[in-house]
Amino acid sequence: MKIAHKLPSLFAGALCVLILMQCSEEPLDQTVIKEVIAKRNSGLALLEEGRLNDAAAAFRRIVELIPREASGHANLGFISLRNNNPKDALKSLEKAYDLDSDNPNINLLLATTYEQNGDVEKAFSVLQQTLTNNPNHARTNYRLLQREQARKETASIRQAHGNA
Repeated sequence: MKIAHKLPSLFAGALCVLILMQCSEEPLDQTVIKEVIAKRNSGLALLEEGRLNDAAAAFRRIVELIPREASGHANLGFISLRNNNPKDALKSLEKAYDLDSDNPNINLLLATTYEQNGDVEKAFSVLQQTLTNNPNHARTNYRLLQREQARKETASIRQAHGNA
């Protein structure tokens, strides 16, 4: 029974190690792996508590240790979005996208950031590409439906003003 309770955390730890090993060109030292896992876990916990500056410090440390680890950049971008700083968010999320363009969650954050920066066409392009690669990703489907509804409402308003 005691082992059964530990399996999910052991599996998660092993999965993190595999992911981290893929992000580096050379093998990672065990102490680096442990620090990255600890920083990721604490960063996510700090995010949940709303302690954005502390969470950002944890994710910056991950990026320092493994610059090619996409989730560190993505989480920094998310924090920048939460801090209403879309320009910094864009920089972090474009880096995350460059590292892992198949991750629908990164793509969704990037599309949101493009929209906040006024580049609706880029946002739409990222969402379309995400849907092509992940046709069942519910949040991307929902976001595209929202965008289509907004487009239709805008067209109706323009048509009403044109007829008035």
